[in-house]
Formats: sequence, structure tokens, C-alpha cells
Amino acid sequence: MVTIIMDAEIIWAYFPENGYHFLSAFYKRLAEHLNIELTTFSEYLAAKVEVKQLEKLIAGGSVIITLTRW
Repeated sequence: MVTIIMDAEIIWAYFPENGYHFLSAFYKRLAEHLNIELTTFSEYLAAKVEVKQLEKLIAGGSVIITLTRW
């Protein structure tokens, strides 16, 4: 599973219509891709997949590097 988390509500304010058109086109292209299956965490875990613990997590973007914001 690869997660795409775009938590930047302040940034979306600078996109036309708060990023609606960008995000709609982005998710549409993901949904149409032949090698990508969109899902939710709940659906993924309900499929009884093996869950492994991450040994290391690196924050990107404007996130406080220690993830203390969360």
C-alpha cells in the first residue's frame, strides 16, 4: 500500500477553487490507471493483508520533522 496524504489546507487556498479541479483530475487519473487500485485503510485491512511495522518513517513537506504536530 502506498498512501498519498495531502494535508495542507492553507496551500489549497492558493489553487483555483481551493484545488477542486486539480484534485478531481488527480484522483480521476489514479482511478483510471491500470496498475493502481484505489482503496481505504479500512478496506485494505479488512482484506486480511499482512501488516508490517515500519522501522523508519521520514516526514516530508512542511511537517515538523519529529511528527509532534500529530
